[in-house]
Amino acid sequence: MWLPQNSEEMFTGRQGKTPLESLVSCGIMLRMSILEIENAIKNLSPEKVNELMDWFVAYHAEIWDEEIETDVKEGRLDSILNEVNSEINSGNAKPI
Repeated sequence: MWLPQNSEEMFTGRQGKTPLESLVSCGIMLRMSILEIENAIKNLSPEKVNELMDWFVAYHAEIWDEEIETDVKEGRLDSILNEVNSEINSGNAKPI
């Protein structure tokens, strides 16, 4: 069974797997407080911080996309879209 040996491995995982895949494949549920996560990140090398940031930015974009998709499906943006279409149709705005 693979276990992270240090804070860097906590965020890099084992060979060929993401950190989450590494932990899940071992049946480990990661329960860390925000402070523990912050402290672990402070112990990473600059290169690993960059890798983590790349992953986090992509993950955050994924979450954002899912939220927007859900909002569109559930009609939460209909009034805004109708307003934009009205502005375009009246000549007060141009489509991008």
